[in-house]
Amino acid sequence: NATLYPKMVIGAIFVAIVILIVFVIPKFANLYKGFKTELPLPTRILIGISSFFSKYWYFVIIILTALFITYLLLKNTKQGRKIYDPFILKIPIIGEIVVKIIMVRFSRFFSLLFSSGVVITNILDLLQKVMGNLVYEKRILNIKNDILAGQSFGDAISRTGIFTPLTLEMIRVGEETGSLDEMLKKVSEFYESELDYTIKNLTSLIE
Repeated sequence: NATLYPKMVIGAIFVAIVILIVFVIPKFANLYKGFKTELPLPTRILIGISSFFSKYWYFVIIILTALFITYLLLKNTKQGRKIYDPFILKIPIIGEIVVKIIMVRFSRFFSLLFSSGVVITNILDLLQKVMGNLVYEKRILNIKNDILAGQSFGDAISRTGIFTPLTLEMIRVGEETGSLDEMLKKVSEFYESELDYTIKNLTSLIE
């Protein structure tokens, strides 16, 4: 829901660009043909792109359809997620948003179950199903194995290398003070507010 408006803005920009390329620029191109001087390079490139879209519009549709199908396969299949999930974490801004969403899910879910008396290893089993990213799902399995091997929760989670410094620090404090659920609740509240702030900035940047 938080990313709905940015998606709408991007969609509107895409439609506007298509309208400009297909309908507006060709009219200017016809006007420029009457000039007896060489057009600037950016203008020639833009006219060339418009001409390509006008002549080979079916080819463009095929490419866009293929890209969309590839996206669905990457996102919704097990083999595809091995490529998609690590890749999306590396995308500037978008990767930061995904990490914050995962931190909210992890800390909120863990806090609720831990305060209800559920054993940590059982919590981790359930967390694997709600992370929404294969990278974190695998790391959570590593955390569980490390805990079963005798390590503390804080040490096990720090070994993964993919949790934020704030989350790691709050977990250590929670373990030392016996208030792990409260500390993780604070983490979820912090990243929820951070997420709202990031989304607002992203929307302004796109506009």
